[in-house]
Amino acid sequence: MTTMKGKMMVALLALGSMVAACGGDKPAKTTGGDKAAVKEKYDAGNAYILAAKFDSAEMAYKECLSMDSTYYLAHYQLSSLYQLTGDMGGAMRAINRAIELNPEFVMAYYSKAGVEDLLGNEKESATFLSAALRLKPDFYMARMMKAQKAAAAGRYKEAITDFDEAIGQRPDVYLAYSGRGGCRYKVGDIEGAIKDYTKVIELNPNQMMGYVNRAAAYAGARDFRAAINDINTVVGVDPLWSQAYIMRSSYYYVMNKKDSCCNDLLIAQTMKNPQAEQYMKQYCK
Repeated sequence: MTTMKGKMMVALLALGSMVAACGGDKPAKTTGGDKAAVKEKYDAGNAYILAAKFDSAEMAYKECLSMDSTYYLAHYQLSSLYQLTGDMGGAMRAINRAIELNPEFVMAYYSKAGVEDLLGNEKESATFLSAALRLKPDFYMARMMKAQKAAAAGRYKEAITDFDEAIGQRPDVYLAYSGRGGCRYKVGDIEGAIKDYTKVIELNPNQMMGYVNRAAAYAGARDFRAAINDINTVVGVDPLWSQAYIMRSSYYYVMNKKDSCCNDLLIAQTMKNPQAEQYMKQYCK
């Protein structure tokens, strides 16, 4: 399963809790047919999609819609299914129909922003993301997407503002602190970055990138001992990650600890790290 499919599966697993919060809690409009049978087919589609039985899921949703073409949640789930299977045209048609049937369904606007993003339509993606946030300003997932898109585009101050909003909504989720820490570092707020990465570690001590990023921030603040301590933690957990030795060697070099620097580079070289040989020639003559 690809990373994108994995993300989509997570989104689908969260659907039950999200629809009530995002405008999908009102009963679907019906034009006829047995409501119980319609819902049964819809639920079957959800079960199939979570079991990665995509053909069966598509058939169940289509049978649901053949009984009631206005069941907007089935259109929404079909769109998610088509995203999973790479049919972006089908995904767009299905999500457009879901929005037409329920213009207040925030998750549909968020999903369409994601489809437009996958298609490379940045302006359209931003438009639908803004629509989702107008309907639900405290929609954490949309706020995070907006922040991440701004950060990826180099609009770090804008991203920080959105990460602030996201943290205000969900102060218990480490990803927003991690994103804000990176943006703070980019704008020169090194101390702010260190605080954010410290929060990442506090919330998720098993997330080693928190230590890696904080080490880089400590190095930016010229606190190389603290940076080395963080990399020591990373190496203790994953002694086979060669890049950690490359990072630590650079800190030792700045501290004029040539033997320690070269020892780390030698370890990285034995792990076939492509940078190690170059740095060995440069620093360990």
